[in-house]
Amino acid sequence: MGRDLKIEKKQMVVKGKTQVHFYPVFGGRRIGKMRGEDKGNYFRVFDIRVSTKYRGKRIGTFLFYHLSREYKKPVAVLFPYSWVISFYRKLGFKKIPESLASFKRLSRKEKALARELKNEYSRYLKKNPWAVLFSKWSRIMSKSRRLLKK
Repeated sequence: MGRDLKIEKKQMVVKGKTQVHFYPVFGGRRIGKMRGEDKGNYFRVFDIRVSTKYRGKRIGTFLFYHLSREYKKPVAVLFPYSWVISFYRKLGFKKIPESLASFKRLSRKEKALARELKNEYSRYLKKNPWAVLFSKWSRIMSKSRRLLKK
């Protein structure tokens, strides 16, 4: 698949907010989608989907690699589906409560951002500790690059 896989990027205004959509394209067909929003000091991912036929071929990993290469800022994933949490963990994402203690090399800005996310989504985190996942862009970049080489 490698070189034949391309990424299309489109910006759309939805309910007054600019969303960024990334589409992996293979053989002239869109085979998935990642939706997100640039929040200034971090990038928020709403969802990521890959066609069933193409799952397990590292397309989601490639989307996150592309995202981290382009935006170079921390990434937060909100309300991930339970069946994809292991995918996010492979890319270096952690639960927000974990991340404050376990990201030893976070800059002040990144620690402040993790605290901000924890406070902003605290009511969801009480019900579901996996409601918000967070990772540094450099961690996503290195983990996804390693996974793509396999």
